[in-house]
Amino acid sequence: MIIPSVVSLIGTLFIGVLLFHLRQRIKENGTADIEADLKPLPQFNTLTNQVGRMIESRQPLHISLGRGRLIGPSSPASIAALNILNHLTEHSKPGHTLPAVTTGDASLIPAAQDTVRQNFASIPQVVTGQLSQHHELATFAADSDYPTAYAAAITQTIHQQKTVNNILLGHYGSEIGLMTAAGQQAEIPQFVATDDPTALAIAHAFTQDTLIGEDLLAATAYLDKEPAHLASLQVQDYMRWFICALIFITALFKWIVN
Repeated sequence: MIIPSVVSLIGTLFIGVLLFHLRQRIKENGTADIEADLKPLPQFNTLTNQVGRMIESRQPLHISLGRGRLIGPSSPASIAALNILNHLTEHSKPGHTLPAVTTGDASLIPAAQDTVRQNFASIPQVVTGQLSQHHELATFAADSDYPTAYAAAITQTIHQQKTVNNILLGHYGSEIGLMTAAGQQAEIPQFVATDDPTALAIAHAFTQDTLIGEDLLAATAYLDKEPAHLASLQVQDYMRWFICALIFITALFKWIVN
């Protein structure tokens, strides 16, 4: 029991030191080199362009955070969705238009509301004015245990608020088909990033701008390009190579022994 604990501690310390070193190197040398090594994901460029579309049209972005819980198996996808929400609301301030934020889990509501409020705090007249028109900072569409009701609420939001696009982030199931069909009917661009393969397969029939798994979790690094986030991607790549090498060496050792 002691040896595995010591190995885990040494591994954690090594990763921490490596992360700190890479972060400092990126801060000193800039992000150009590491950005060149990142896997190309043009979907993020499409996502960023939607902010400009919102500013030009003065119509709100629709950003749904999924029906995954903030604490649980789907929490990584939910946290990634909140990070993308933070990026989009921060860059949409020049448009003076609050986004239409929806979610299918109550645990995400306080975090989503705080994200929108903090990014629009410098222009309180926007928050006050639009809230007086019955626009909420974030809407609890329906409970996660009722996915069809959640999809119906999203469909209503898209059509009633005349959103400029349909951005679906986080955890979904097959109900995503109703949401993307509503976006297609409204003839608006759509962006889907989810951790569920079934939801992705359905959404892919309606839009090519889709992300899954680790691409969703890497969204903050791609969008904000902060040294700490870029360094974490580098560390993950190094750990993949290390694990692959360890597996190969172990297999080779067993083959030689036998």
